[in-house]
Amino acid sequence: MSDTVRITIKLITGDVQVYELDRVDQKDANRGTRLQKMLESQYLYFEMEDRVSVIPVANVLSMEISPKPLVTPPYAIPGVREAD
Repeated sequence: MSDTVRITIKLITGDVQVYELDRVDQKDANRGTRLQKMLESQYLYFEMEDRVSVIPVANVLSMEISPKPLVTPPYAIPGVREAD
């Protein structure tokens, strides 16, 4: 499993922003809660070494997290495959 998590955000403008972070210990019980809170927030906050990027959720068309988090929200549909 990769030690790097990639978050790809597609904005309603057509722009794509990609962020990477180091995978943290997945045994942390707060991981699912943090993802849930992020999805319910009005803004996505990405803290980098020299700046913070704030993206209004209203501007987000879609978001992909890869590899898949081990803990996902309870309403996630498991076992899905992308069709051609």
